[in-house]
Amino acid sequence: MMNSRYTNSVKKTKWQNIVIIFVLLFMLISALPNLYSDKLTVNLVSNNSQNEPISAQTIKRLLAKHQLTVDEIKTSTEGSAITLANETDQVAVETLLTEQFAENYSVASSVENNAPTWLKSFNGQPIKLGLDLSGGVLFVLDVDTERALFDKLKDIALDVKSLAIADRIHLSNVSQPNNYTITFDFNISKQSAVEKLLTKVTKIYPEFSQSKIDNNQVTLAYSSQEQVKFRQETMNQTLKTMRGRIEELGITEAVTQKQGKNRIRIELPGVHDPEEAKRIIGATASLDFYQLAENSNAVGILQMTDNSGRQ
Repeated sequence: MMNSRYTNSVKKTKWQNIVIIFVLLFMLISALPNLYSDKLTVNLVSNNSQNEPISAQTIKRLLAKHQLTVDEIKTSTEGSAITLANETDQVAVETLLTEQFAENYSVASSVENNAPTWLKSFNGQPIKLGLDLSGGVLFVLDVDTERALFDKLKDIALDVKSLAIADRIHLSNVSQPNNYTITFDFNISKQSAVEKLLTKVTKIYPEFSQSKIDNNQVTLAYSSQEQVKFRQETMNQTLKTMRGRIEELGITEAVTQKQGKNRIRIELPGVHDPEEAKRIIGATASLDFYQLAENSNAVGILQMTDNSGRQ
């Protein structure tokens, strides 16, 4: 009986030891990627197969002349791969190589981990270092939700004007007294046509409330609840846009989150070129269409100037 209990205890201990060894081995393999680092490589790619290859010594002397150090330079008939010793030198190296070899070579950068192939096959990833440990860039963006709301109303006012023109209704004046109200002045002689227009506007923009100031003036206004909803949607869209732009930088450990009511906090660990990050994150794109005015004294004219300042 004693031998049976002893045997069961030994078997149980063996299985526990096997499990412990397996867990320790798994943890060891998971930790191995942290022993290897990402290396930034600047590539000089030949634009023509007839170009004469640039020797590693030539590139090294050029960089050393400007106090720029490298870990390794590999050359081939297609170009050269320059592994930097310091990632903060990326912009300076790219600028220098572009100035010297832009006629026959294009410059591009890539980041590669120097872990062995068998370790990469496990898809192991090093621990993500935050801003405090790896350094980087911190942005706090202030989202102008009031301007976004004003621009939204401006677009709606143009839509209503287009609908009025289609229904042959003359709007003598369209104004935005504030960021959540549009006022329309129309011809009182076409009251029935105006009522149809307002019904159509309500169907297209149900979030607006309508009110008549007098017989020939109508206002469209965002309610306080709709204003809050619009601001939240603007913040969510801005967050999505910022995350999409950060993906262009290739930073997987970036932190993008809402801070307060109308601010976005962006942390970019490991980024050593704040100007490039600022350029990508702060890029804006808009496209507006305007009908050319035949009469410069007409209502709603937008005066534009050329590079010489002429209207």
